[in-house]
Amino acid sequence: MIICCRICKKKDKNSSDGSDEALPLVGTLRTSGNLTYNIDYNFNTARISFAKLDFCNITVPQVLNKHKVVISMVIEHSGESWESPALFREPKIIVTCNRKFYCPLEFLANNKIIVVVHLKKNFDDVCVSECIIPLDEEMVRGTFLRDLSSYVPRESKYRGEISILLRYQPQRKNFTIGIVECKNLPQMDFDGTTNPYAKLEVNLKGTLLLKDKTKVMKKTQNPYFNQTFKVNISPNKLPYVFIIVKIKEHETIGPGKTIGRVMLGSDVENENCAKHFDDMIQSTKKSITIWHPLIP
Repeated sequence: MIICCRICKKKDKNSSDGSDEALPLVGTLRTSGNLTYNIDYNFNTARISFAKLDFCNITVPQVLNKHKVVISMVIEHSGESWESPALFREPKIIVTCNRKFYCPLEFLANNKIIVVVHLKKNFDDVCVSECIIPLDEEMVRGTFLRDLSSYVPRESKYRGEISILLRYQPQRKNFTIGIVECKNLPQMDFDGTTNPYAKLEVNLKGTLLLKDKTKVMKKTQNPYFNQTFKVNISPNKLPYVFIIVKIKEHETIGPGKTIGRVMLGSDVENENCAKHFDDMIQSTKKSITIWHPLIP
C-alpha cells in the first residue's frame, strides 16, 4: 500500500507547538519508513528533477544490519534510471539525485517513478522497500511525503538481447569473455537513436579482476562489437567468478544511462546464465556463444 500526502502549506490549527507546517499522512500503514521528496517538472525542457530525497526510519532485517543503503530510481515509460552511491544506514538518510529524468508532457499522465531501497554488501543486493511516485501535472511540483512499502518484485521489461562468448583454457589459465553483439536495443536519444557500448566487470569473491569496456557504436540498436577480453584465473577459482555486462548509452557529458545488463556465473539466479557459465567450465576445447535477454 502506498500512502501519500502533500505537505500542508497552512498552519495546522490542531498543532500544539504552533509550527507553520504539518506533515500528516493520509492513511495508517507504515511498513518500512517514509520518504519526503521535493520534485520539479520543467515544462519547457520536459525534465523532472529532485532537490533531495529524505528517508526516515528505513526498516532493515537484523541479518542485513552490516549492509549499506543504495537508492535506485527508474521512470517507467522509458526505463531511464539512476542509482546513488552506497551510504551508511542511519535513522535519517538524505540523498541528492543529480539525474534529470526526461518525460514529455504527453507521457506524464499514468506514468510513475519507482524508488527502491537496496541493501548492498559485495555482490549481495537485497531490495527491502519501495515508493511509487506518480507523475501527473498536480504531483510534479512541490514537496510530498510518502510511506515506503515492502518491495514487490516486478517482471523485467524487455531491453533487447546480447550475444556473449565464453571460453576457458585451463593449461594457460586463460579466461576469455567476448562481447559479440546486441539486438533490439531500445531507442535512448531524443532523436530516436542509440549509441551503445558494453561495460564489463569480472569479479572473484568480491575482488575486481577486470574492468573494461568496448568501443561506442554510433546510432544503432543492433550493435556488432566483436571484442574479446582476457584474464588469468586458476581452474580451482573459476567456479567463484562472477561476470557483469552492462550495455550503456554513450553520453558526451557525464555517465551513460544503463540500457540493460546480464550477469553470468555458477551461482546466478537466471538458470540460462548459470548454465552458460557451467557449460564453459566443462568444455575446455571450444568457445560457447549464447544469446541472453538484457534486464533493467
